[in-house]
Amino acid sequence: MNLAHFRSYLQNPLLVNLCRRLYSSVNSFTSRTHTCGELDASHVGKEVTLCGWITFERCDKFIILRDKYGLTQVIFNEIENLTKKFLKSLPLESVIQVKGIVRKRPPKDFNKRMPTGEIEVEAKNVKLLNASIPRLPITSKDQDKINETTNYKYRYLSLRSPKLQENLRLRSNVLMKMREFLHNQHGFVDIETPTLFKRTPGFKQLLMIGLFDRYFQIARCYRNEGTKSDRQPEFTQVDIELSYTSARGVQNLIEQLIQYSWPVEKGEIQMPFKCLSYEEAMQSYGTDKPDLRYEMKLQDVTDELKDSGLNIASESKHDPDFIASCLVIPNGTKFIKNPERKEIRTLAESMPFLDISVKGDLSWSSAVSKHLSVEVQQRISGKLSCVPGDLLLVAAGKARHVLPFLGKTRVKCAEFLLSKGADIMRSNVFSFVWITDFPLFLLDDNGALESAHHPFTAPHADDTELVYTTPLK
Repeated sequence: MNLAHFRSYLQNPLLVNLCRRLYSSVNSFTSRTHTCGELDASHVGKEVTLCGWITFERCDKFIILRDKYGLTQVIFNEIENLTKKFLKSLPLESVIQVKGIVRKRPPKDFNKRMPTGEIEVEAKNVKLLNASIPRLPITSKDQDKINETTNYKYRYLSLRSPKLQENLRLRSNVLMKMREFLHNQHGFVDIETPTLFKRTPGFKQLLMIGLFDRYFQIARCYRNEGTKSDRQPEFTQVDIELSYTSARGVQNLIEQLIQYSWPVEKGEIQMPFKCLSYEEAMQSYGTDKPDLRYEMKLQDVTDELKDSGLNIASESKHDPDFIASCLVIPNGTKFIKNPERKEIRTLAESMPFLDISVKGDLSWSSAVSKHLSVEVQQRISGKLSCVPGDLLLVAAGKARHVLPFLGKTRVKCAEFLLSKGADIMRSNVFSFVWITDFPLFLLDDNGALESAHHPFTAPHADDTELVYTTPLK
């Protein structure tokens, strides 16, 4: 994020108000009297002490001093230890302490892009706290252009970016609100469990037996399993145990916890959270982690295609687990061209797959069009609520293969559409959803049973006997 972006970031009214509420506390126990984002016309004539990074220098007379809280212009006059030679000797990103008097800028020099744009500090004394090297690998001017490898190598420099500052402080604020909600408002006890010293299976349940009927912990966790893109080997979680409750009681607790700790600047979240069964989520979205900010649900077309004469779905007559499912991409023929379709076909591998363009009369433009009557094409288009220009992506095969494939395709197509300016997603909306009634087991690629969630999940009390007879049920 360059200087212009940083100024824009600082103009956020919510951020400005939040920072000004914090100023009295963030200056405590330090040598500074104010932050670089705090001063305004009400401070004119006061002596202040600022600390920060030199972000910009001009005409050997002005600098912009930066800290986490904002920007302040400092003007240097020809006084002892503040010569042009001294100012020139300070590389950008050096850390200095400035003591001076707050002056009001001439009206023609007001900078409305800065919360401190009506004032400047006339420096009386400058102390060099830490000199920077002449050229840093990452500076405030080029942060947006730095590649990921360099950012990781110089993490201490990339952490200066406003975005990372915002993320880490947001995380801290959310965790503090969670502790406040659980401990102060609902009587939960914060108890740490050992991690490296000793394995503690069942420790949380033992706490319930020991009369700690409400426990929580902001826990650092480590996965003893292979890594996946959505499963990091090390992570933080809010761990909660509660006695004398039900599944709905726990859901209510979590919903209220999230609502209470939710950042105001992120907007309101809808309560209560939507609830889908695992079966509903897989049938409609092809995943147990669906993104509900956009539509594009999967639709079953097995019955429509199995008697159509097309080979793609003929096997469904003899195999109840064989399905044909369809994803309708609104206006997809405009946005998803041959390169994108080729990428989707690559994901399908050997799975029977069709891409179909819907024409003006709801008939199809596809390799299979000649094998189906126009009436059948139009009937299926009508059932799917298609309009001219839509793109149909049809896959057939075992449900456990077809649904996840179309689920990934749904996400991929949404990315294609968004990258080309299509208005398909409700921006700045967070759509939380509960997924319930997970199966205990699923079949892996080799046809063997594997845990659907994790191996420590208990079956429903009414289904215990099925574990020994029909575990997939």
